[in-house]
Amino acid sequence: MLSDVYAAGFFDGEGWVGTSTKRRKSDGAKYPKSLRTAIGQTNKAILELFREKWDGNISKILRPLPAKTFYQWECKGATAELFLQDISPYLILKRREVDVVLLFRKRQLERQKIKGRNTKLDKAELIRRENLIADLTDAKAER
Repeated sequence: MLSDVYAAGFFDGEGWVGTSTKRRKSDGAKYPKSLRTAIGQTNKAILELFREKWDGNISKILRPLPAKTFYQWECKGATAELFLQDISPYLILKRREVDVVLLFRKRQLERQKIKGRNTKLDKAELIRRENLIADLTDAKAER
């Protein structure tokens, strides 16, 4: 069984955290839509352990030869949130990035409780989400 401590170390070295984005129709600006995380690796077996513990999907990424076959484990939304909450206490390099996206997820769920799912985002919410992208970009630049 994969431990949260090992998973955190592996994720710190090989993982990615962020959001899937959507473009605003009015001006084309991007804003975060949902939480997303992934780990890329040439060893599919280790990614299977992540999928067994936290669900998600594994994709095969084709690369030109002579590169080895590359695999990516990815999860979104609630699955990504659970994974990141489990490993967060043990992260070193990506802790601030994870804190930023978990805050995004918390605010997203709070908003859904008040306004429901799939409701149009108002200007204030779009600005909050644009600020989140800036915070996440800053966090990535710091490491």
